[in-house]
Amino acid sequence: MTGTTLHLQKPDLTGFEELLLITGRNPLTLLYVGYRPDTGFDGGLLVNPKRDPLADCAADIDRSAAKGARPAFRPVAVGIPPQILVRAVLRPEEAGEAGYAPEQIAALSRMIRDRLPEGALAYLNRPVLRLTEERRAPLIDQVNFLSCGDREARLQALRAVPLHAGLILRDPAFRDLIDQRAPLTPLIAERGGLAPAEMRRYAQLEARMAATLTRALDGAAPLNREPAVRPGGFGVPLLRVDAETVRDIALKTAKRVRADQVPTSPEDAVDLLTYVSEAERLRSVLSLGEGPFRRHMSRVPPAAAGEGAWGSACLHLKGQLPERETSDYLRALSTALVTGLLISRLRDRPELEFDRMGRAALALREKAEPDPADAAPLAAYVQELSSGDHRMNPIRAEMTRLIGEGHTIKSLREAQVRWHHVRQTFENEVMTSREPLSWSPLLGELDLDGVRAVELTSSAALDRQGRLERHCVGGYTGVVMGATSERASLIFSLERGGRILSTIELTVTQNPWDKREISWRISQNKAAGNAEPDDLALRAGMRLRDALADLPKRRVREYLTGIRTNATQIRDQLALATTRCGGDVVNPDLPERVLSAYAEVLPKTLRGLDPAGLLGELSRVAGADVTGRIDAIADRIVKALPEPEPEKDAPDQTGLQMAS
Repeated sequence: MTGTTLHLQKPDLTGFEELLLITGRNPLTLLYVGYRPDTGFDGGLLVNPKRDPLADCAADIDRSAAKGARPAFRPVAVGIPPQILVRAVLRPEEAGEAGYAPEQIAALSRMIRDRLPEGALAYLNRPVLRLTEERRAPLIDQVNFLSCGDREARLQALRAVPLHAGLILRDPAFRDLIDQRAPLTPLIAERGGLAPAEMRRYAQLEARMAATLTRALDGAAPLNREPAVRPGGFGVPLLRVDAETVRDIALKTAKRVRADQVPTSPEDAVDLLTYVSEAERLRSVLSLGEGPFRRHMSRVPPAAAGEGAWGSACLHLKGQLPERETSDYLRALSTALVTGLLISRLRDRPELEFDRMGRAALALREKAEPDPADAAPLAAYVQELSSGDHRMNPIRAEMTRLIGEGHTIKSLREAQVRWHHVRQTFENEVMTSREPLSWSPLLGELDLDGVRAVELTSSAALDRQGRLERHCVGGYTGVVMGATSERASLIFSLERGGRILSTIELTVTQNPWDKREISWRISQNKAAGNAEPDDLALRAGMRLRDALADLPKRRVREYLTGIRTNATQIRDQLALATTRCGGDVVNPDLPERVLSAYAEVLPKTLRGLDPAGLLGELSRVAGADVTGRIDAIADRIVKALPEPEPEKDAPDQTGLQMAS
């Protein structure tokens, strides 16, 4: 004991088993750290304005602890300050500015380290824990866990099941089993929802992870290459990934992988988790079901066939499913099919006279003036379709799942490639009433050091660009016209010397909570045939993005508002509804036309179905009757229609004859 440090132990204490008090450079503050066998270490930084002797302060703190209360001193910080704890536990020998003398830090270090089991310091210092687990379990929680109960068993458990380390630190059920030296397998299986066979596979995977983490800890026999598991980016080092994310991936993997596919080496175990994580990401991005990925996974050879199979499978999976192209195919196909199902329910409603609306639509296409009696229901119909388009999004998502369930990864790629090549032909079959749409430019044209950026501001311009460049930009009218106040896409042609270098799509995003925050990014930049552009086009694209980012934010906001209100006439409203819905919405035969036109890019399981059969398959995948949801949308459309005008009575011929 000195004038600035006081160390007490039982039997001199009643609330704590051990207590350390330190006065540092500031004599008006007091750091105390106490230890109890049942809870571990507790402490705080207190104000000692009267500079009471440490013995008096210790007596008050100990009495308060015995009553389960906080000390009477005003706290500056509750708990041991993290920077002091890290210095004392992990790096006491390092020189640093902590506000306390080296011998005081050394006293705190001895107090804590003496309560930890042998090997605990190496565990606490390992990279995987310092880079991941601390975000979910602070160092004080780890220290308290290892300084109470059966300390050796607890350390062994953390080493044996590293992916469950965060859960073990928080969950009393795990702690009780560990202190009893009982198996953790039943509880792990229960919490993870694993059957016995799945639990065996999971245990094998976690054992590989334990080997990986042990090698990283010891610095011996390192992996042949840096391990990686994908939580948000391909190639992210495993030691930088949150352990709970890895555990979730491992649990999903155990439910899907066959017993003979479980790798025997840590390297291949990491590749397997990377594969499953990438499959989950693609499934989420594309809104697909598990069917295509389950079938792809089943074709990976057994582990005995050799190393590297899962790494090759992951690269193959990424190569087979280009995200933007596959997403465009699924979105367009599901939109057209769901619209067809809606029309199949609407055409049975007597209130909706497709003949009258068809006459009005034909007049509009021929630039003639439609009969007002025909135009009124058409205007109300297409307006409700456009404004209520979002209500069909959940049904479209289910349709996307249905399409995916019928595909393999290979057939999905073949279908989207085929669809992109003949997209214009498909749409001509189902969009016979489509009228050209145009919208005001935001930038118009811009010279980018010799490269001319030309903004494409009409469906005709997009169609022409798609034909010249042999890619699907011709069908992007709906993408541009689907702008909201928070997000919109602009499409430019990058040209030099009369030659098209590439077609670039840029997306602007406005923060809904802060209208001043507007950001731009390049969504895609493609040369002819969807090839990658050359360096000149890539550099021009980045300069174009920077030029857009420099525009006045008010001008961008006005553009976002204006493009959404472009449809002011019935002709524009009809064209917009046709584009958004993916088909001729006034044609009662649309359901059959869609199924016929898109037959060759549908999965085999959906070919040859009539609308009723497709609706039945959709309800099966959705797990509920989708018919009622579609009928609810149809009800809203019918209610939006104007009341039919009564027929005019014929003149009274009798009265005319009498008058004559």
